[in-house]
Amino acid sequence: MKPIKKVAVLHDICGVGKAGAMNMIPILSVMGMEVCLVPTMLLSTHTGGYGKPVICPVSPDYLSDCAKHYKKEKIEFDFIFVGYLGNCDMVDGVLDFIRHFPKAKVVTDTIMGDNGEFYGNFDSSYLQAVKKLLAFSDLILPNYTEACFLAGMEYRKNPSQTYQNELCERLMKLGAKDMVITSVTAAEGTGILYCEKGKKDCLYLDCEPHNIHGTGDVFDGVILGNCMRGLPLKENIVKAHQFVKTCIAETYRYDYNKREGVLLEKMLPMLV
Repeated sequence: MKPIKKVAVLHDICGVGKAGAMNMIPILSVMGMEVCLVPTMLLSTHTGGYGKPVICPVSPDYLSDCAKHYKKEKIEFDFIFVGYLGNCDMVDGVLDFIRHFPKAKVVTDTIMGDNGEFYGNFDSSYLQAVKKLLAFSDLILPNYTEACFLAGMEYRKNPSQTYQNELCERLMKLGAKDMVITSVTAAEGTGILYCEKGKKDCLYLDCEPHNIHGTGDVFDGVILGNCMRGLPLKENIVKAHQFVKTCIAETYRYDYNKREGVLLEKMLPMLV
């Protein structure tokens, strides 16, 4: 029996500001996972308030070469997390990485847009590339906009139950197994739609009235850590949401520059 589970985190790194892998590493570590970071992009800061960051791209060949090196050294992973990729070629590099580790469970955040629109550096060609990841993923973590794009459905506010069901069904037809869809704008409030082993439901949870950059990565980290612990998806979502909510509330208790991200370090003991 292994004393600890190992996860390969394929995500971006920013030097200043808490986002991307810099949020996920401490969360996963304190939750008892060995984190092996495989960077997909290097940035001087995150993109939420520091002006234009200095960016150093990573070649997709780097991902493939890392995978070959790990296999040569008989390194295996229990989980692979796929985060920010940035371009179509990186998607192909990630697919090659995943194929080297068929026993690993794959969790993918399909980062590409929000509020019914693509982020500025993404378009329909990137969407088509990301779709290929769904068939290799055990759990996907799109927001509502990304889920609509992937499913080829119109972005609707206040989607009906029928619409939500069809959204999940279309994603499953693309190969997605389980899913957590955040930021669903429904009449009942902002919801988190999930599907686990074919069972669908939407949770409407109280939110903090503030947005802080990097909270999606905090949510992803807790979800992944609790997947490692074997929690059912509904319980996992509630715990991840509550942790994010608590982090935001704690951040606003202090004279703390919010562009740094949430005050994560003080809250990590909650996850032990």
